[in-house]
Amino acid sequence: MAKKGSASGILAFVLLIILIGVVFLSLDITTQNGLTINRKIDLQQDFYVMSNALESAKLYLDIAIKYSTYQAIFDYGKEEKTDSNAGNFEAVLSDRIKQNLNRYTQDKYSFLTPDYKVTLPKYDNINLLIENNAIKASAASRTNLIIQKEVASEKSRLEKSGNLEFIFDYPSIKYINILAEHNLRDKLINYINTGWKLSGNKMLTGCENKNREIEDLEVFNHISSSIYASWPDASKSFSVSIQSEILSIRPDSTENLDLNLSVSNVTATIDHICKTKKDDKCDQTEKTFLYVKNCDFKYNFAGNVSLSITDKNKQYPVKVMEEETEKILFTNMTFISTNSLSLDYP
Repeated sequence: MAKKGSASGILAFVLLIILIGVVFLSLDITTQNGLTINRKIDLQQDFYVMSNALESAKLYLDIAIKYSTYQAIFDYGKEEKTDSNAGNFEAVLSDRIKQNLNRYTQDKYSFLTPDYKVTLPKYDNINLLIENNAIKASAASRTNLIIQKEVASEKSRLEKSGNLEFIFDYPSIKYINILAEHNLRDKLINYINTGWKLSGNKMLTGCENKNREIEDLEVFNHISSSIYASWPDASKSFSVSIQSEILSIRPDSTENLDLNLSVSNVTATIDHICKTKKDDKCDQTEKTFLYVKNCDFKYNFAGNVSLSITDKNKQYPVKVMEEETEKILFTNMTFISTNSLSLDYP
């Protein structure tokens, strides 16, 4: 019986050791599982915050290109009071938008805490498309928006495209290129063809007119609907009529747009090149005399044509300095387009 009891005690002791081991093993597994769960929670939380940081940074850039465009148009209108290059507006505006936008991206974007910072891209070019009443600005970035985070030996990195697009409804934009020189030239050439004579002649007959000369101005008056006392008088009338024709292209002002067209520094002349032909038979039995003067007329015009467009919509935020303090104001914007027009026709 003693041996049996000893065997039972040994068996009980072994079972106790095994039970204790199982308990500790179970506790260890639980602890390890607990650490794994906590780690997954941390990683998922970081991923969620980092993703939102990228989304927030992208929204920031969407607003940045909007303000960059507003500022570029305001600065252009303020600094470029005259611009004789019809295509220069798009090129200059594109460069100004790029400069403004890259100021917004030179520092990292912080989200919630300094632990979550997004590296913003740089922009090399702004593609500008102007159609009807709208400006479409597209910006392609060199790199993506990037956020990185490192905890212990774990590194996390997320990226998002930094390409931007902003469509700006700007009612006055459709008038910007209205003064493109080829449009004015076509209009004025058509006007000269229909309202002024390019050539003509005057004839004298009879020997009583043998000693008379036909002046070039007589030929011009003969074919014109008006009579001019001198060439300066005719040139002045031509100048006034051409300016009136130019001013007729001025669009009507609207509730939110003031449009003013003007012509300055004008010179206008009419060149005349004439040839004469005489057939004198006054010394013959059947006396006849024929004198014909044929003239070609060339019209010359030069001047500056300016269109001032004031947008009264107070919806464009721009930065201005007031008493050495930078402020955001919603202000009227005025664009002045000036073309130097020169026409020698035909």
